[in-house]
Parts: sequence; C-alpha cells; structure tokens
Amino acid sequence: MWNSAENLSARSASFRSDDGGDEEALRWAALERLPTYNRVRKGIFRNIVGDLKEINVEKLLVEERKVVLDRLVSSVEDDCERFFDRMRRRFDGVELVFPKIEVRFQHLTVESFVYVGSRALPTIPNFIFNMTEALLRKLHIYPGGRRKLTILDDISGIIRPSRLTLLLGPPSSGKTTLLLALAGRLGTDLQMSGTVTYNGHSLKEFVPQKTSSYVSQQDWHVAEMTVRETLDFSAHCQGVGCKYDMLLELSRREKLAGIKPDEDLDILMKALALGGQDTSLVVEYILKILGLDICADTLVGDEMLKGISGGQKKRLTTGFDPNFTRCLRQFLVYFFLHQMSLALFRVMGSLGRSMIVANTFGSFAMLVVMGLGGYVISRDSISSGWIWGFWISPLMYAQNAVSVNEFLGHSWDKRAGNHTNLSLGKALLKARSLFPQSYWYWIGVGALLGYTVLFNILFTIFLTYLNPLGKRQAVVSEEEFQERDRRKKGGEPVVIQLRQFLEHSGSLKGKCFEQRGMVLPFQPLSMSFSNINYYVDVPLELKQQGVLEDRLQLLVNITGAFRPGVLTALVGLLFMKRGGEVIYAGPLGPKSYKLIEYFEAIEGVPKIRPGYNPAAWMLDVTSSAEENRLGVDFAEVYRRSNIFQRNKELVEILSKPNRESKDLNFPTKYSQSYIDQFLACLWKQNLSYWRNPQYTAVRFFYTVIISLMLGTICWRFGSKRDTQQEIFNAMGSMYAAVLFIGVTNGTAVQPVVSVERFVSYRERAAGMYSALPFAFAQVAIEFPYSIPIWWRWYYWANPVAWSLYGLLASQYGDSNKLVKLSDGVKSMPIRLLVKDVFGFRHDFVGVAAFMVVTFCMMFALIFAYGIKSFNFQKR
Repeated sequence: MWNSAENLSARSASFRSDDGGDEEALRWAALERLPTYNRVRKGIFRNIVGDLKEINVEKLLVEERKVVLDRLVSSVEDDCERFFDRMRRRFDGVELVFPKIEVRFQHLTVESFVYVGSRALPTIPNFIFNMTEALLRKLHIYPGGRRKLTILDDISGIIRPSRLTLLLGPPSSGKTTLLLALAGRLGTDLQMSGTVTYNGHSLKEFVPQKTSSYVSQQDWHVAEMTVRETLDFSAHCQGVGCKYDMLLELSRREKLAGIKPDEDLDILMKALALGGQDTSLVVEYILKILGLDICADTLVGDEMLKGISGGQKKRLTTGFDPNFTRCLRQFLVYFFLHQMSLALFRVMGSLGRSMIVANTFGSFAMLVVMGLGGYVISRDSISSGWIWGFWISPLMYAQNAVSVNEFLGHSWDKRAGNHTNLSLGKALLKARSLFPQSYWYWIGVGALLGYTVLFNILFTIFLTYLNPLGKRQAVVSEEEFQERDRRKKGGEPVVIQLRQFLEHSGSLKGKCFEQRGMVLPFQPLSMSFSNINYYVDVPLELKQQGVLEDRLQLLVNITGAFRPGVLTALVGLLFMKRGGEVIYAGPLGPKSYKLIEYFEAIEGVPKIRPGYNPAAWMLDVTSSAEENRLGVDFAEVYRRSNIFQRNKELVEILSKPNRESKDLNFPTKYSQSYIDQFLACLWKQNLSYWRNPQYTAVRFFYTVIISLMLGTICWRFGSKRDTQQEIFNAMGSMYAAVLFIGVTNGTAVQPVVSVERFVSYRERAAGMYSALPFAFAQVAIEFPYSIPIWWRWYYWANPVAWSLYGLLASQYGDSNKLVKLSDGVKSMPIRLLVKDVFGFRHDFVGVAAFMVVTFCMMFALIFAYGIKSFNFQKR
C-alpha cells in the first residue's frame, strides 16, 4: 500500500520513475495535463484491492471517504507527529513555506477600575449604587468610589511561530487577561497601553479574531447537538481561508518539479482546501485527529443532559368564517404574527443577554403589546399619555387585521338589532373600539411585516455590539489592595527565575508550624470490588447504524481496591483501556518507573524516550492501533500477570472484615436534624439570592415599573362604572396585573431554580441534607418577594381565576349602582352584571382568598416532592 512505512520516502519521487506501474504513471500524467482549476479538484484513488481511478474530490462517496481516512488515521494513532511531518515534507519538497505569525507585545499594561472590599460583592445595594454611579459617571458629575487595579504591569515578550509557549502563574496573576489582550478580545471596561503586533502589524490594521482564536475556560456548546454536528456547523461557518491559494501554488510547483504526491494525502489536503457545502471528509479528519471519533454521534450534553466528557468537550470547544379566501387571509396574518413574535423575542434575548433579564424583558414587552393593544383595555379607554403605546403595539395591528377579516365576513352580515342599521360584525367591532374599515386588514399585514424586518435588524445590531452581562473578577480585599500598592511604590521590581518561583511559591520549605490542637478519632476504611460489570441501553443512533445488541457493556470484570493512605488515580494505579477493561492496577513508583517497567516488558512495546511524559507515553503505547500492530490484548496480558494475582489476593483479604473491626453504624441518615438542615439551606439561599442582582434587582424594578405602568394606564378605572365596557376595562386591568406580575416572577425564578436544583443533586449525593429541607428553604426564601360543561373544572383549578374572582367580586360584587349595557339603552346594577355575566358573588370572596392561599401551599408541596423524587439528569 502507498502509506506503508517502507514507501514513505519513495512517495515524493518523480512520477516519471516506474514505481507504481504504467497505469499509475499514465493516470498521474493525465491529471498533470489538466488546467490548474480542474487539477486541484481531481485526485487518484486506490481502493482496498489496489485498483486506481480518477475521482472528483468534491464528490467523494461514503466508501471512498472511509477508505482514505482509515489509511491515513492508522498512522495518526501510531504517531500523530509522523502524519503532520508527511504534510510538511510535501510543502518542503517544492520549497513552499507555511504562513507564520510572530506575536510581539511591548510595555503591555492593562488596568481596571474596581470596587474594593464589601463594595465588590454582588449585593442588591451595591447593584443599585453601581448603576447610579455609572449614570453619574457618564454625565461627568461624580467619578465614583472605584480604585485603579493594575492587572498587567509593563510586560514585554515574543510568541514565536512553530513553538508551543507555556504560560504559568498563580491564580489572579493576569494569565487570562494577557491571552485576551494578545487575541484582541479585551473588554471595553479595561484600559490597555503598550503595543501588540502580529508580524509587525498592530491590532487596528486587521481583524485579530480571524487570525487568532481564544479558547475560553468554559466549554459552551449546544447540548442537543452531537459532536459531529457541532464540528460540521463550525466547518460550514469558518470556510477555508488561504488554504485554496496555497493548494493552487502547491499544485503548480509540483507540476513544474515533476513530483507525484501521496494520493491519500493529496485527496485529504484538497478536501481541506476546497471546503464547500460537503464538509464530511474534513469533519471526519478532525474527529480522528482529536480522538473524538468514538463519540462522534454522542450528544455534547450539559449539566442536565449526559453527554461527552470534560476532556472531549474541551477538544470540541380556532372556528373561522367558512370562506376559503378569508381562511387564506387569516393564515397570512397569523404567519406574519408568528414571524413578528419570533423576531421580537430574539430582540429581547439579545438585549437581555441572560435568561433572567431576557425573560423579564419579554414579559415587559408582552405587557406593552397586550395591555395597550386594544384588547385588554379598549382604545377609547386608553389615556392620552399612553395612546402612543396603542399605535406602536404590533398586537394592535394583528388584532385589527384578524377582526376585520373575520367580522366583515358573510356570516356576520346580519342586523345587530332593531335600534341600529349596523351589521352584527360592525356593531361588535365598534363595541370593542376596533376599526371597522376593511383596509385595516392590509394595514395590519404591512405593519407586521415591517415589525418583523425591524426586529431582525435590531437583533443583528444587539448581537454584534452588546457584550455579555456581568464582569468576572476576583473580590480584592482592602488589605490586599494596599499591599499591592505598597509593593508597587516600594522600589525596583524583584526579578526571580521561574525555577525559583516554582520551588518556593506555596512550598513548605523554610516554614515552621507549631503543632497544636487535638487528634480526632479516625477509623481507616478500605473498599474492594471484584468483577464489576456495567451495562447501558444502546442509543438509538447506534442501532440505526446497524448495532444489533440491546445493551452496551461499559465495564468488564473490573477488580481492585481502595486502601487508606494510598492515593488511587484512575489513570495510573488503576489503568483502563477503551472498552472498560483493566490493563494495569498497581503502584506507580517515583516518576512512574514501575508502570513503565511493566509495559516495556511486553514484547514489541517501544521504550520511553528520555524526558518524555510518562502519562502521554502510556496512552500512546496502549492505544487500539498499537494493540493491532503488536497483535496483543493488554487486558489479557494483565490477567496473566503476577500483579493481577496479587490484586485478587488483596481483594479477597480486604473483602473479609478483621476480628477487631466493628460494623459501621450511623444513628441517622444525615448529620443534622431537619430543622438544622432547613436553617442551613435557608442561610445559603439567602446569600445566593442576595448576591444575584440580575434576579433580585430585576424582579424588584420590574414589579415597580409594571405597577407604575398599570397604575397610570388604568388610572380611575374603578370609579368609571357607567357602561358595561368600563366594567370590562376594569376587569382587563386586574387580569393584566395578576397575569403579568405572576408570570414574570415565575419565569424569572425558573433559571435560578434550575441551577439550584443541579447543585442540590451533588450536595444531596454527598449526604449534606435531605430534599425536603432544601425545597422548603427554596420556597421560604421567596416569601419576601411576594405580596400576600367539559372544561369547566379547569376554571376552578386555575389560580389566576381565583385571584381574579377575589379582586373583581370584592370591588364590584356589592355595588348597586346602575350601569348602561352595550346596547346603549338598557341598564342594570353592577352586582347583577358581575354575577350574571361572570358568575362572581360577593359572599364568595372569603372562599377565593382561601383558595389562593391553598394554591401557594400546594405548589410548595409539589415543588418539595419534585425535588425529592425526580432527577432530571439524563445519561
């Protein structure tokens, strides 16, 4: 085969030499005669039986793609450096130099203005003070109480190409800030001085984000996408850059020099450079190089959805008018209403920039568009100070378009009564202060289309220019800040070598500790396990690929022990290979020499090179490719070894208790009582809520703003009781207040509870507390934020209905004032109108109040039961 080790040097020989037969020489000669544009899109493919054919690289079949990758990847697993060396030697053969970038930074200083001490904590008062100071600072009225903190202080250096630069330093030494500065991604709140150049060009002369990449400490991915889909999306977005131009030049020089490349490597490099819509070969290549091919069809996952491991994630970094025309017109309105709604909530999400703030903004937008849209409150009842909200509400245009299209139809073309000549449809439109003209349909459609375009433009602008909320920084104490300032002003900086820093920083040399205190009683415990097997259900994706088994075995006969005083590492003392089998379990020894001796004793395993990392070496020599090359099963070698026999004997000894040992006995499941658990959880929840201004402050301000809005919009609604419509307006205002304040608080608390729930899984698994105290503490901490014929049953099961019942019945249920009905002629007492139209009775107010309290208690119990019984983490 072409990619055998013996032929690696011969692959770059002239195509005129007879090393592959006349057929191969003729095919390469024919390929060489093609124009450059066609030549870079063609390749010579050798199938598994050795036959050759010319193929289009952009249209590789699945089988061809698999053969090429399998032949290339086998050498990658043996030695990844050898594979990249083959690519480099192809460029070196025609003296084509890879583009290289040298990064220089001179006198780089980064400073920030921060709050010191307790003012740096994210509490509600601090949040309010910070927002006020920011406003006054913008107006140049008051500079604020922030202190200047130097993060990077006059540093210089060079990042040379083709070298791996290691950045070391203790926490809060500025490592992340330096990386962000070099990548051109510093936040706008940081002040930078000095110069950063790429090959002599400053960051303002080009787009550094397209030249360098910064890998964040957090692995943010879409949990519901697989690894392959994530890489495929990235490949479509990033394009090929300058690879295509390099490929053209490489092909031209090889033609002039008469060089015939490795056909598999040639196909891969052309696929990498051409890109296009079909990125399958590129994605498969990246999966193999990063070692992600074993989890390619696994969901990425997150805290709640089991996915790939942390290391793998880091590498991945209605009843209408029966008229068909009107039905189509109604569908058109709803289509544009749907598009407008999606665009509106995209804007809210991009403007809010966090789940809590975005939910709050979304609820506020819903209040404006619904409360002032002419449905909850009629147009004639909106005050002149708020009428602008009616005209800018997208829902107003949608409602008028839908209403005009429906109520001007044939089914509604009947007289409304003996006292009017209006049709029933027009009378209904006028009674609700809707526009009765037919052209309002097209006005509504046009307005919805315009809002859709406007909101999508705003979404793009906000997404481009707004940075994420929050500022990640360590809390600097007043003493530490003064110590930094004293060291800075004290004189010349102290220069020490890295070796000295690592030897003395945080070490115990030269320090004396006074031994004091008391010795606590400690009972050493050991844990042994023998022949552990673990199975999971085969995922649906694997079954679709032809896997017939129903269960997948992840652990195979795992035997070992954990002993007191012995640190057991899952990659060392207990070493497992892919497939869940143990291949070594024993002592490491200083610098892992015992583990190295064990594997070097196996015939064919290469010796470790001087200075090579033992952890990387043992992973290399025990890979699946190495097992296939040597023809051995490391798990079977371990089972035949003396170490395995000693481990079995050790497990047998540890599995039998000593005569002097006592049975483990715990009087209670938890260390603390339920009351103490509740108080501890309540204390923790108080700190969590108090230091979450995005949740607490936003809810507080939103409630105040909503109250002011509803108060001004519905001013004196309760005193207007002359017409039926005025009673409806008062009911609509109560409905809006109950619904929006309740829904907003509910949507705001859901992300917080989601995070708290995930933390509770870990803490409950550690036996810190029970589910019930945690749940009741979560409910109790919310008290300061609260102010105390078929489907008819659902009405009585709806807490909003009971809240509205109590409000309306208490205000109007005992009023005997006459109110004019919608026909403009008849009148009746308000209490009868409320009772006959809505079924609200004044003597039922006490029951309504009791039901509202009951719902609160019921939801608290349901929450507690859910926290205790349900686990939403998925494997």
